[in-house]
Amino acid sequence: MITPAVEGTKRVIKAAIKAGIKRVVLTSSVVSMTSGRPSGTYGPDSWSDVNQNIGAYAKSKTLAEKAAWETVKGSSLELVAINPGFVLGPSLGTAGDGTSEAMIANIIGGKMPAIPDIAMGMVDVRDIARLHVAALESPKAAGKRFIAASSQPVAMAYLAETLKKAGYKKVPSRKAPNFAIKLMALFDREAKGMVPNLGVKIAYDNHETIDILNWKPTPLEITFTEMAAAISK
Repeated sequence: MITPAVEGTKRVIKAAIKAGIKRVVLTSSVVSMTSGRPSGTYGPDSWSDVNQNIGAYAKSKTLAEKAAWETVKGSSLELVAINPGFVLGPSLGTAGDGTSEAMIANIIGGKMPAIPDIAMGMVDVRDIARLHVAALESPKAAGKRFIAASSQPVAMAYLAETLKKAGYKKVPSRKAPNFAIKLMALFDREAKGMVPNLGVKIAYDNHETIDILNWKPTPLEITFTEMAAAISK
């Protein structure tokens, strides 16, 4: 996972430089900023600690973005990075089996018995699309990393509560104790991915995204309910 991410990113950047492209917008992630870090507030200057056990995905995103910034040095190419949080929202076409879609489907379908103690910066997928266009067009965006996530972590319990109020009766109300998630992680890959985030509360300084890219975040209540409605079709 790591080598294709890093080498592929470098190839694209080098090709863009060779072709005389003015600007490239890189889709990165907040996992390149805060993985392996304790609870706190982080901004565009933050980088994940790849020396910690952060998993292959987070490590690949961190090293690939670092490689992109290193590769543009000394060239005329303008690089902009968009760093989304946990992306939710209705799919453009037929719902697939992505991580967020599977999670929401499990929650509203009664396949998730309890809600883990996890809170994340979240964002609507439609906002991500708009921010990519703004990053390409804004004169002030060059050379910057933009956090595309809610400033405060949003608890999974709040997501579940919102969906339950919207009429999805199978949504669980119980909270899963941390020890149960850790026990499940011994056998379940999805649970294993949750463990590093249990009890961690990460906030984001996203003011430049709002100010420079004129971001008006979609209310997450709309994101949750419209995503659930799309999956339920």
